[in-house]
Amino acid sequence: MKTICIIFIAFGFPHLNAMEPFRATLSTPDSIYKSVEQSPEFPGGDTKFMQFLQKNLEIPTPANEDEVVGKVFLKFVIDTDGSVTNLTVTGAKDPALEKEIKRVFGICAKFKPGMQGGRPVKVYYTLPIYDIYGR
Repeated sequence: MKTICIIFIAFGFPHLNAMEPFRATLSTPDSIYKSVEQSPEFPGGDTKFMQFLQKNLEIPTPANEDEVVGKVFLKFVIDTDGSVTNLTVTGAKDPALEKEIKRVFGICAKFKPGMQGGRPVKVYYTLPIYDIYGR
């Protein structure tokens, strides 16, 4: 395995999504929001979260070195206790890459939960990244 540089495509991590919660009219304890009054925050902020991922994510060397760039989407929920749940990885060309991403999120520190109306709520994120294999 070799560690590679990850370029995160985001304009301020807490503001990746700007849509209403997944709800019809009223929020329930199980509502998952895409936009909240106070966004979840990783301990130390966005920069520390990106540093955590860059430090801990070891991208497996692809079997085919011609696979240079791939766009991968991480979709997950930050729960009311700050834990990352419901992580899905789409666009990974290699199952080992998906496994590694899930491993790293499994050791991730809890976020400060998102807040809506003065109470912690579940917040949905989509985080696009490029995995660069380079030579």
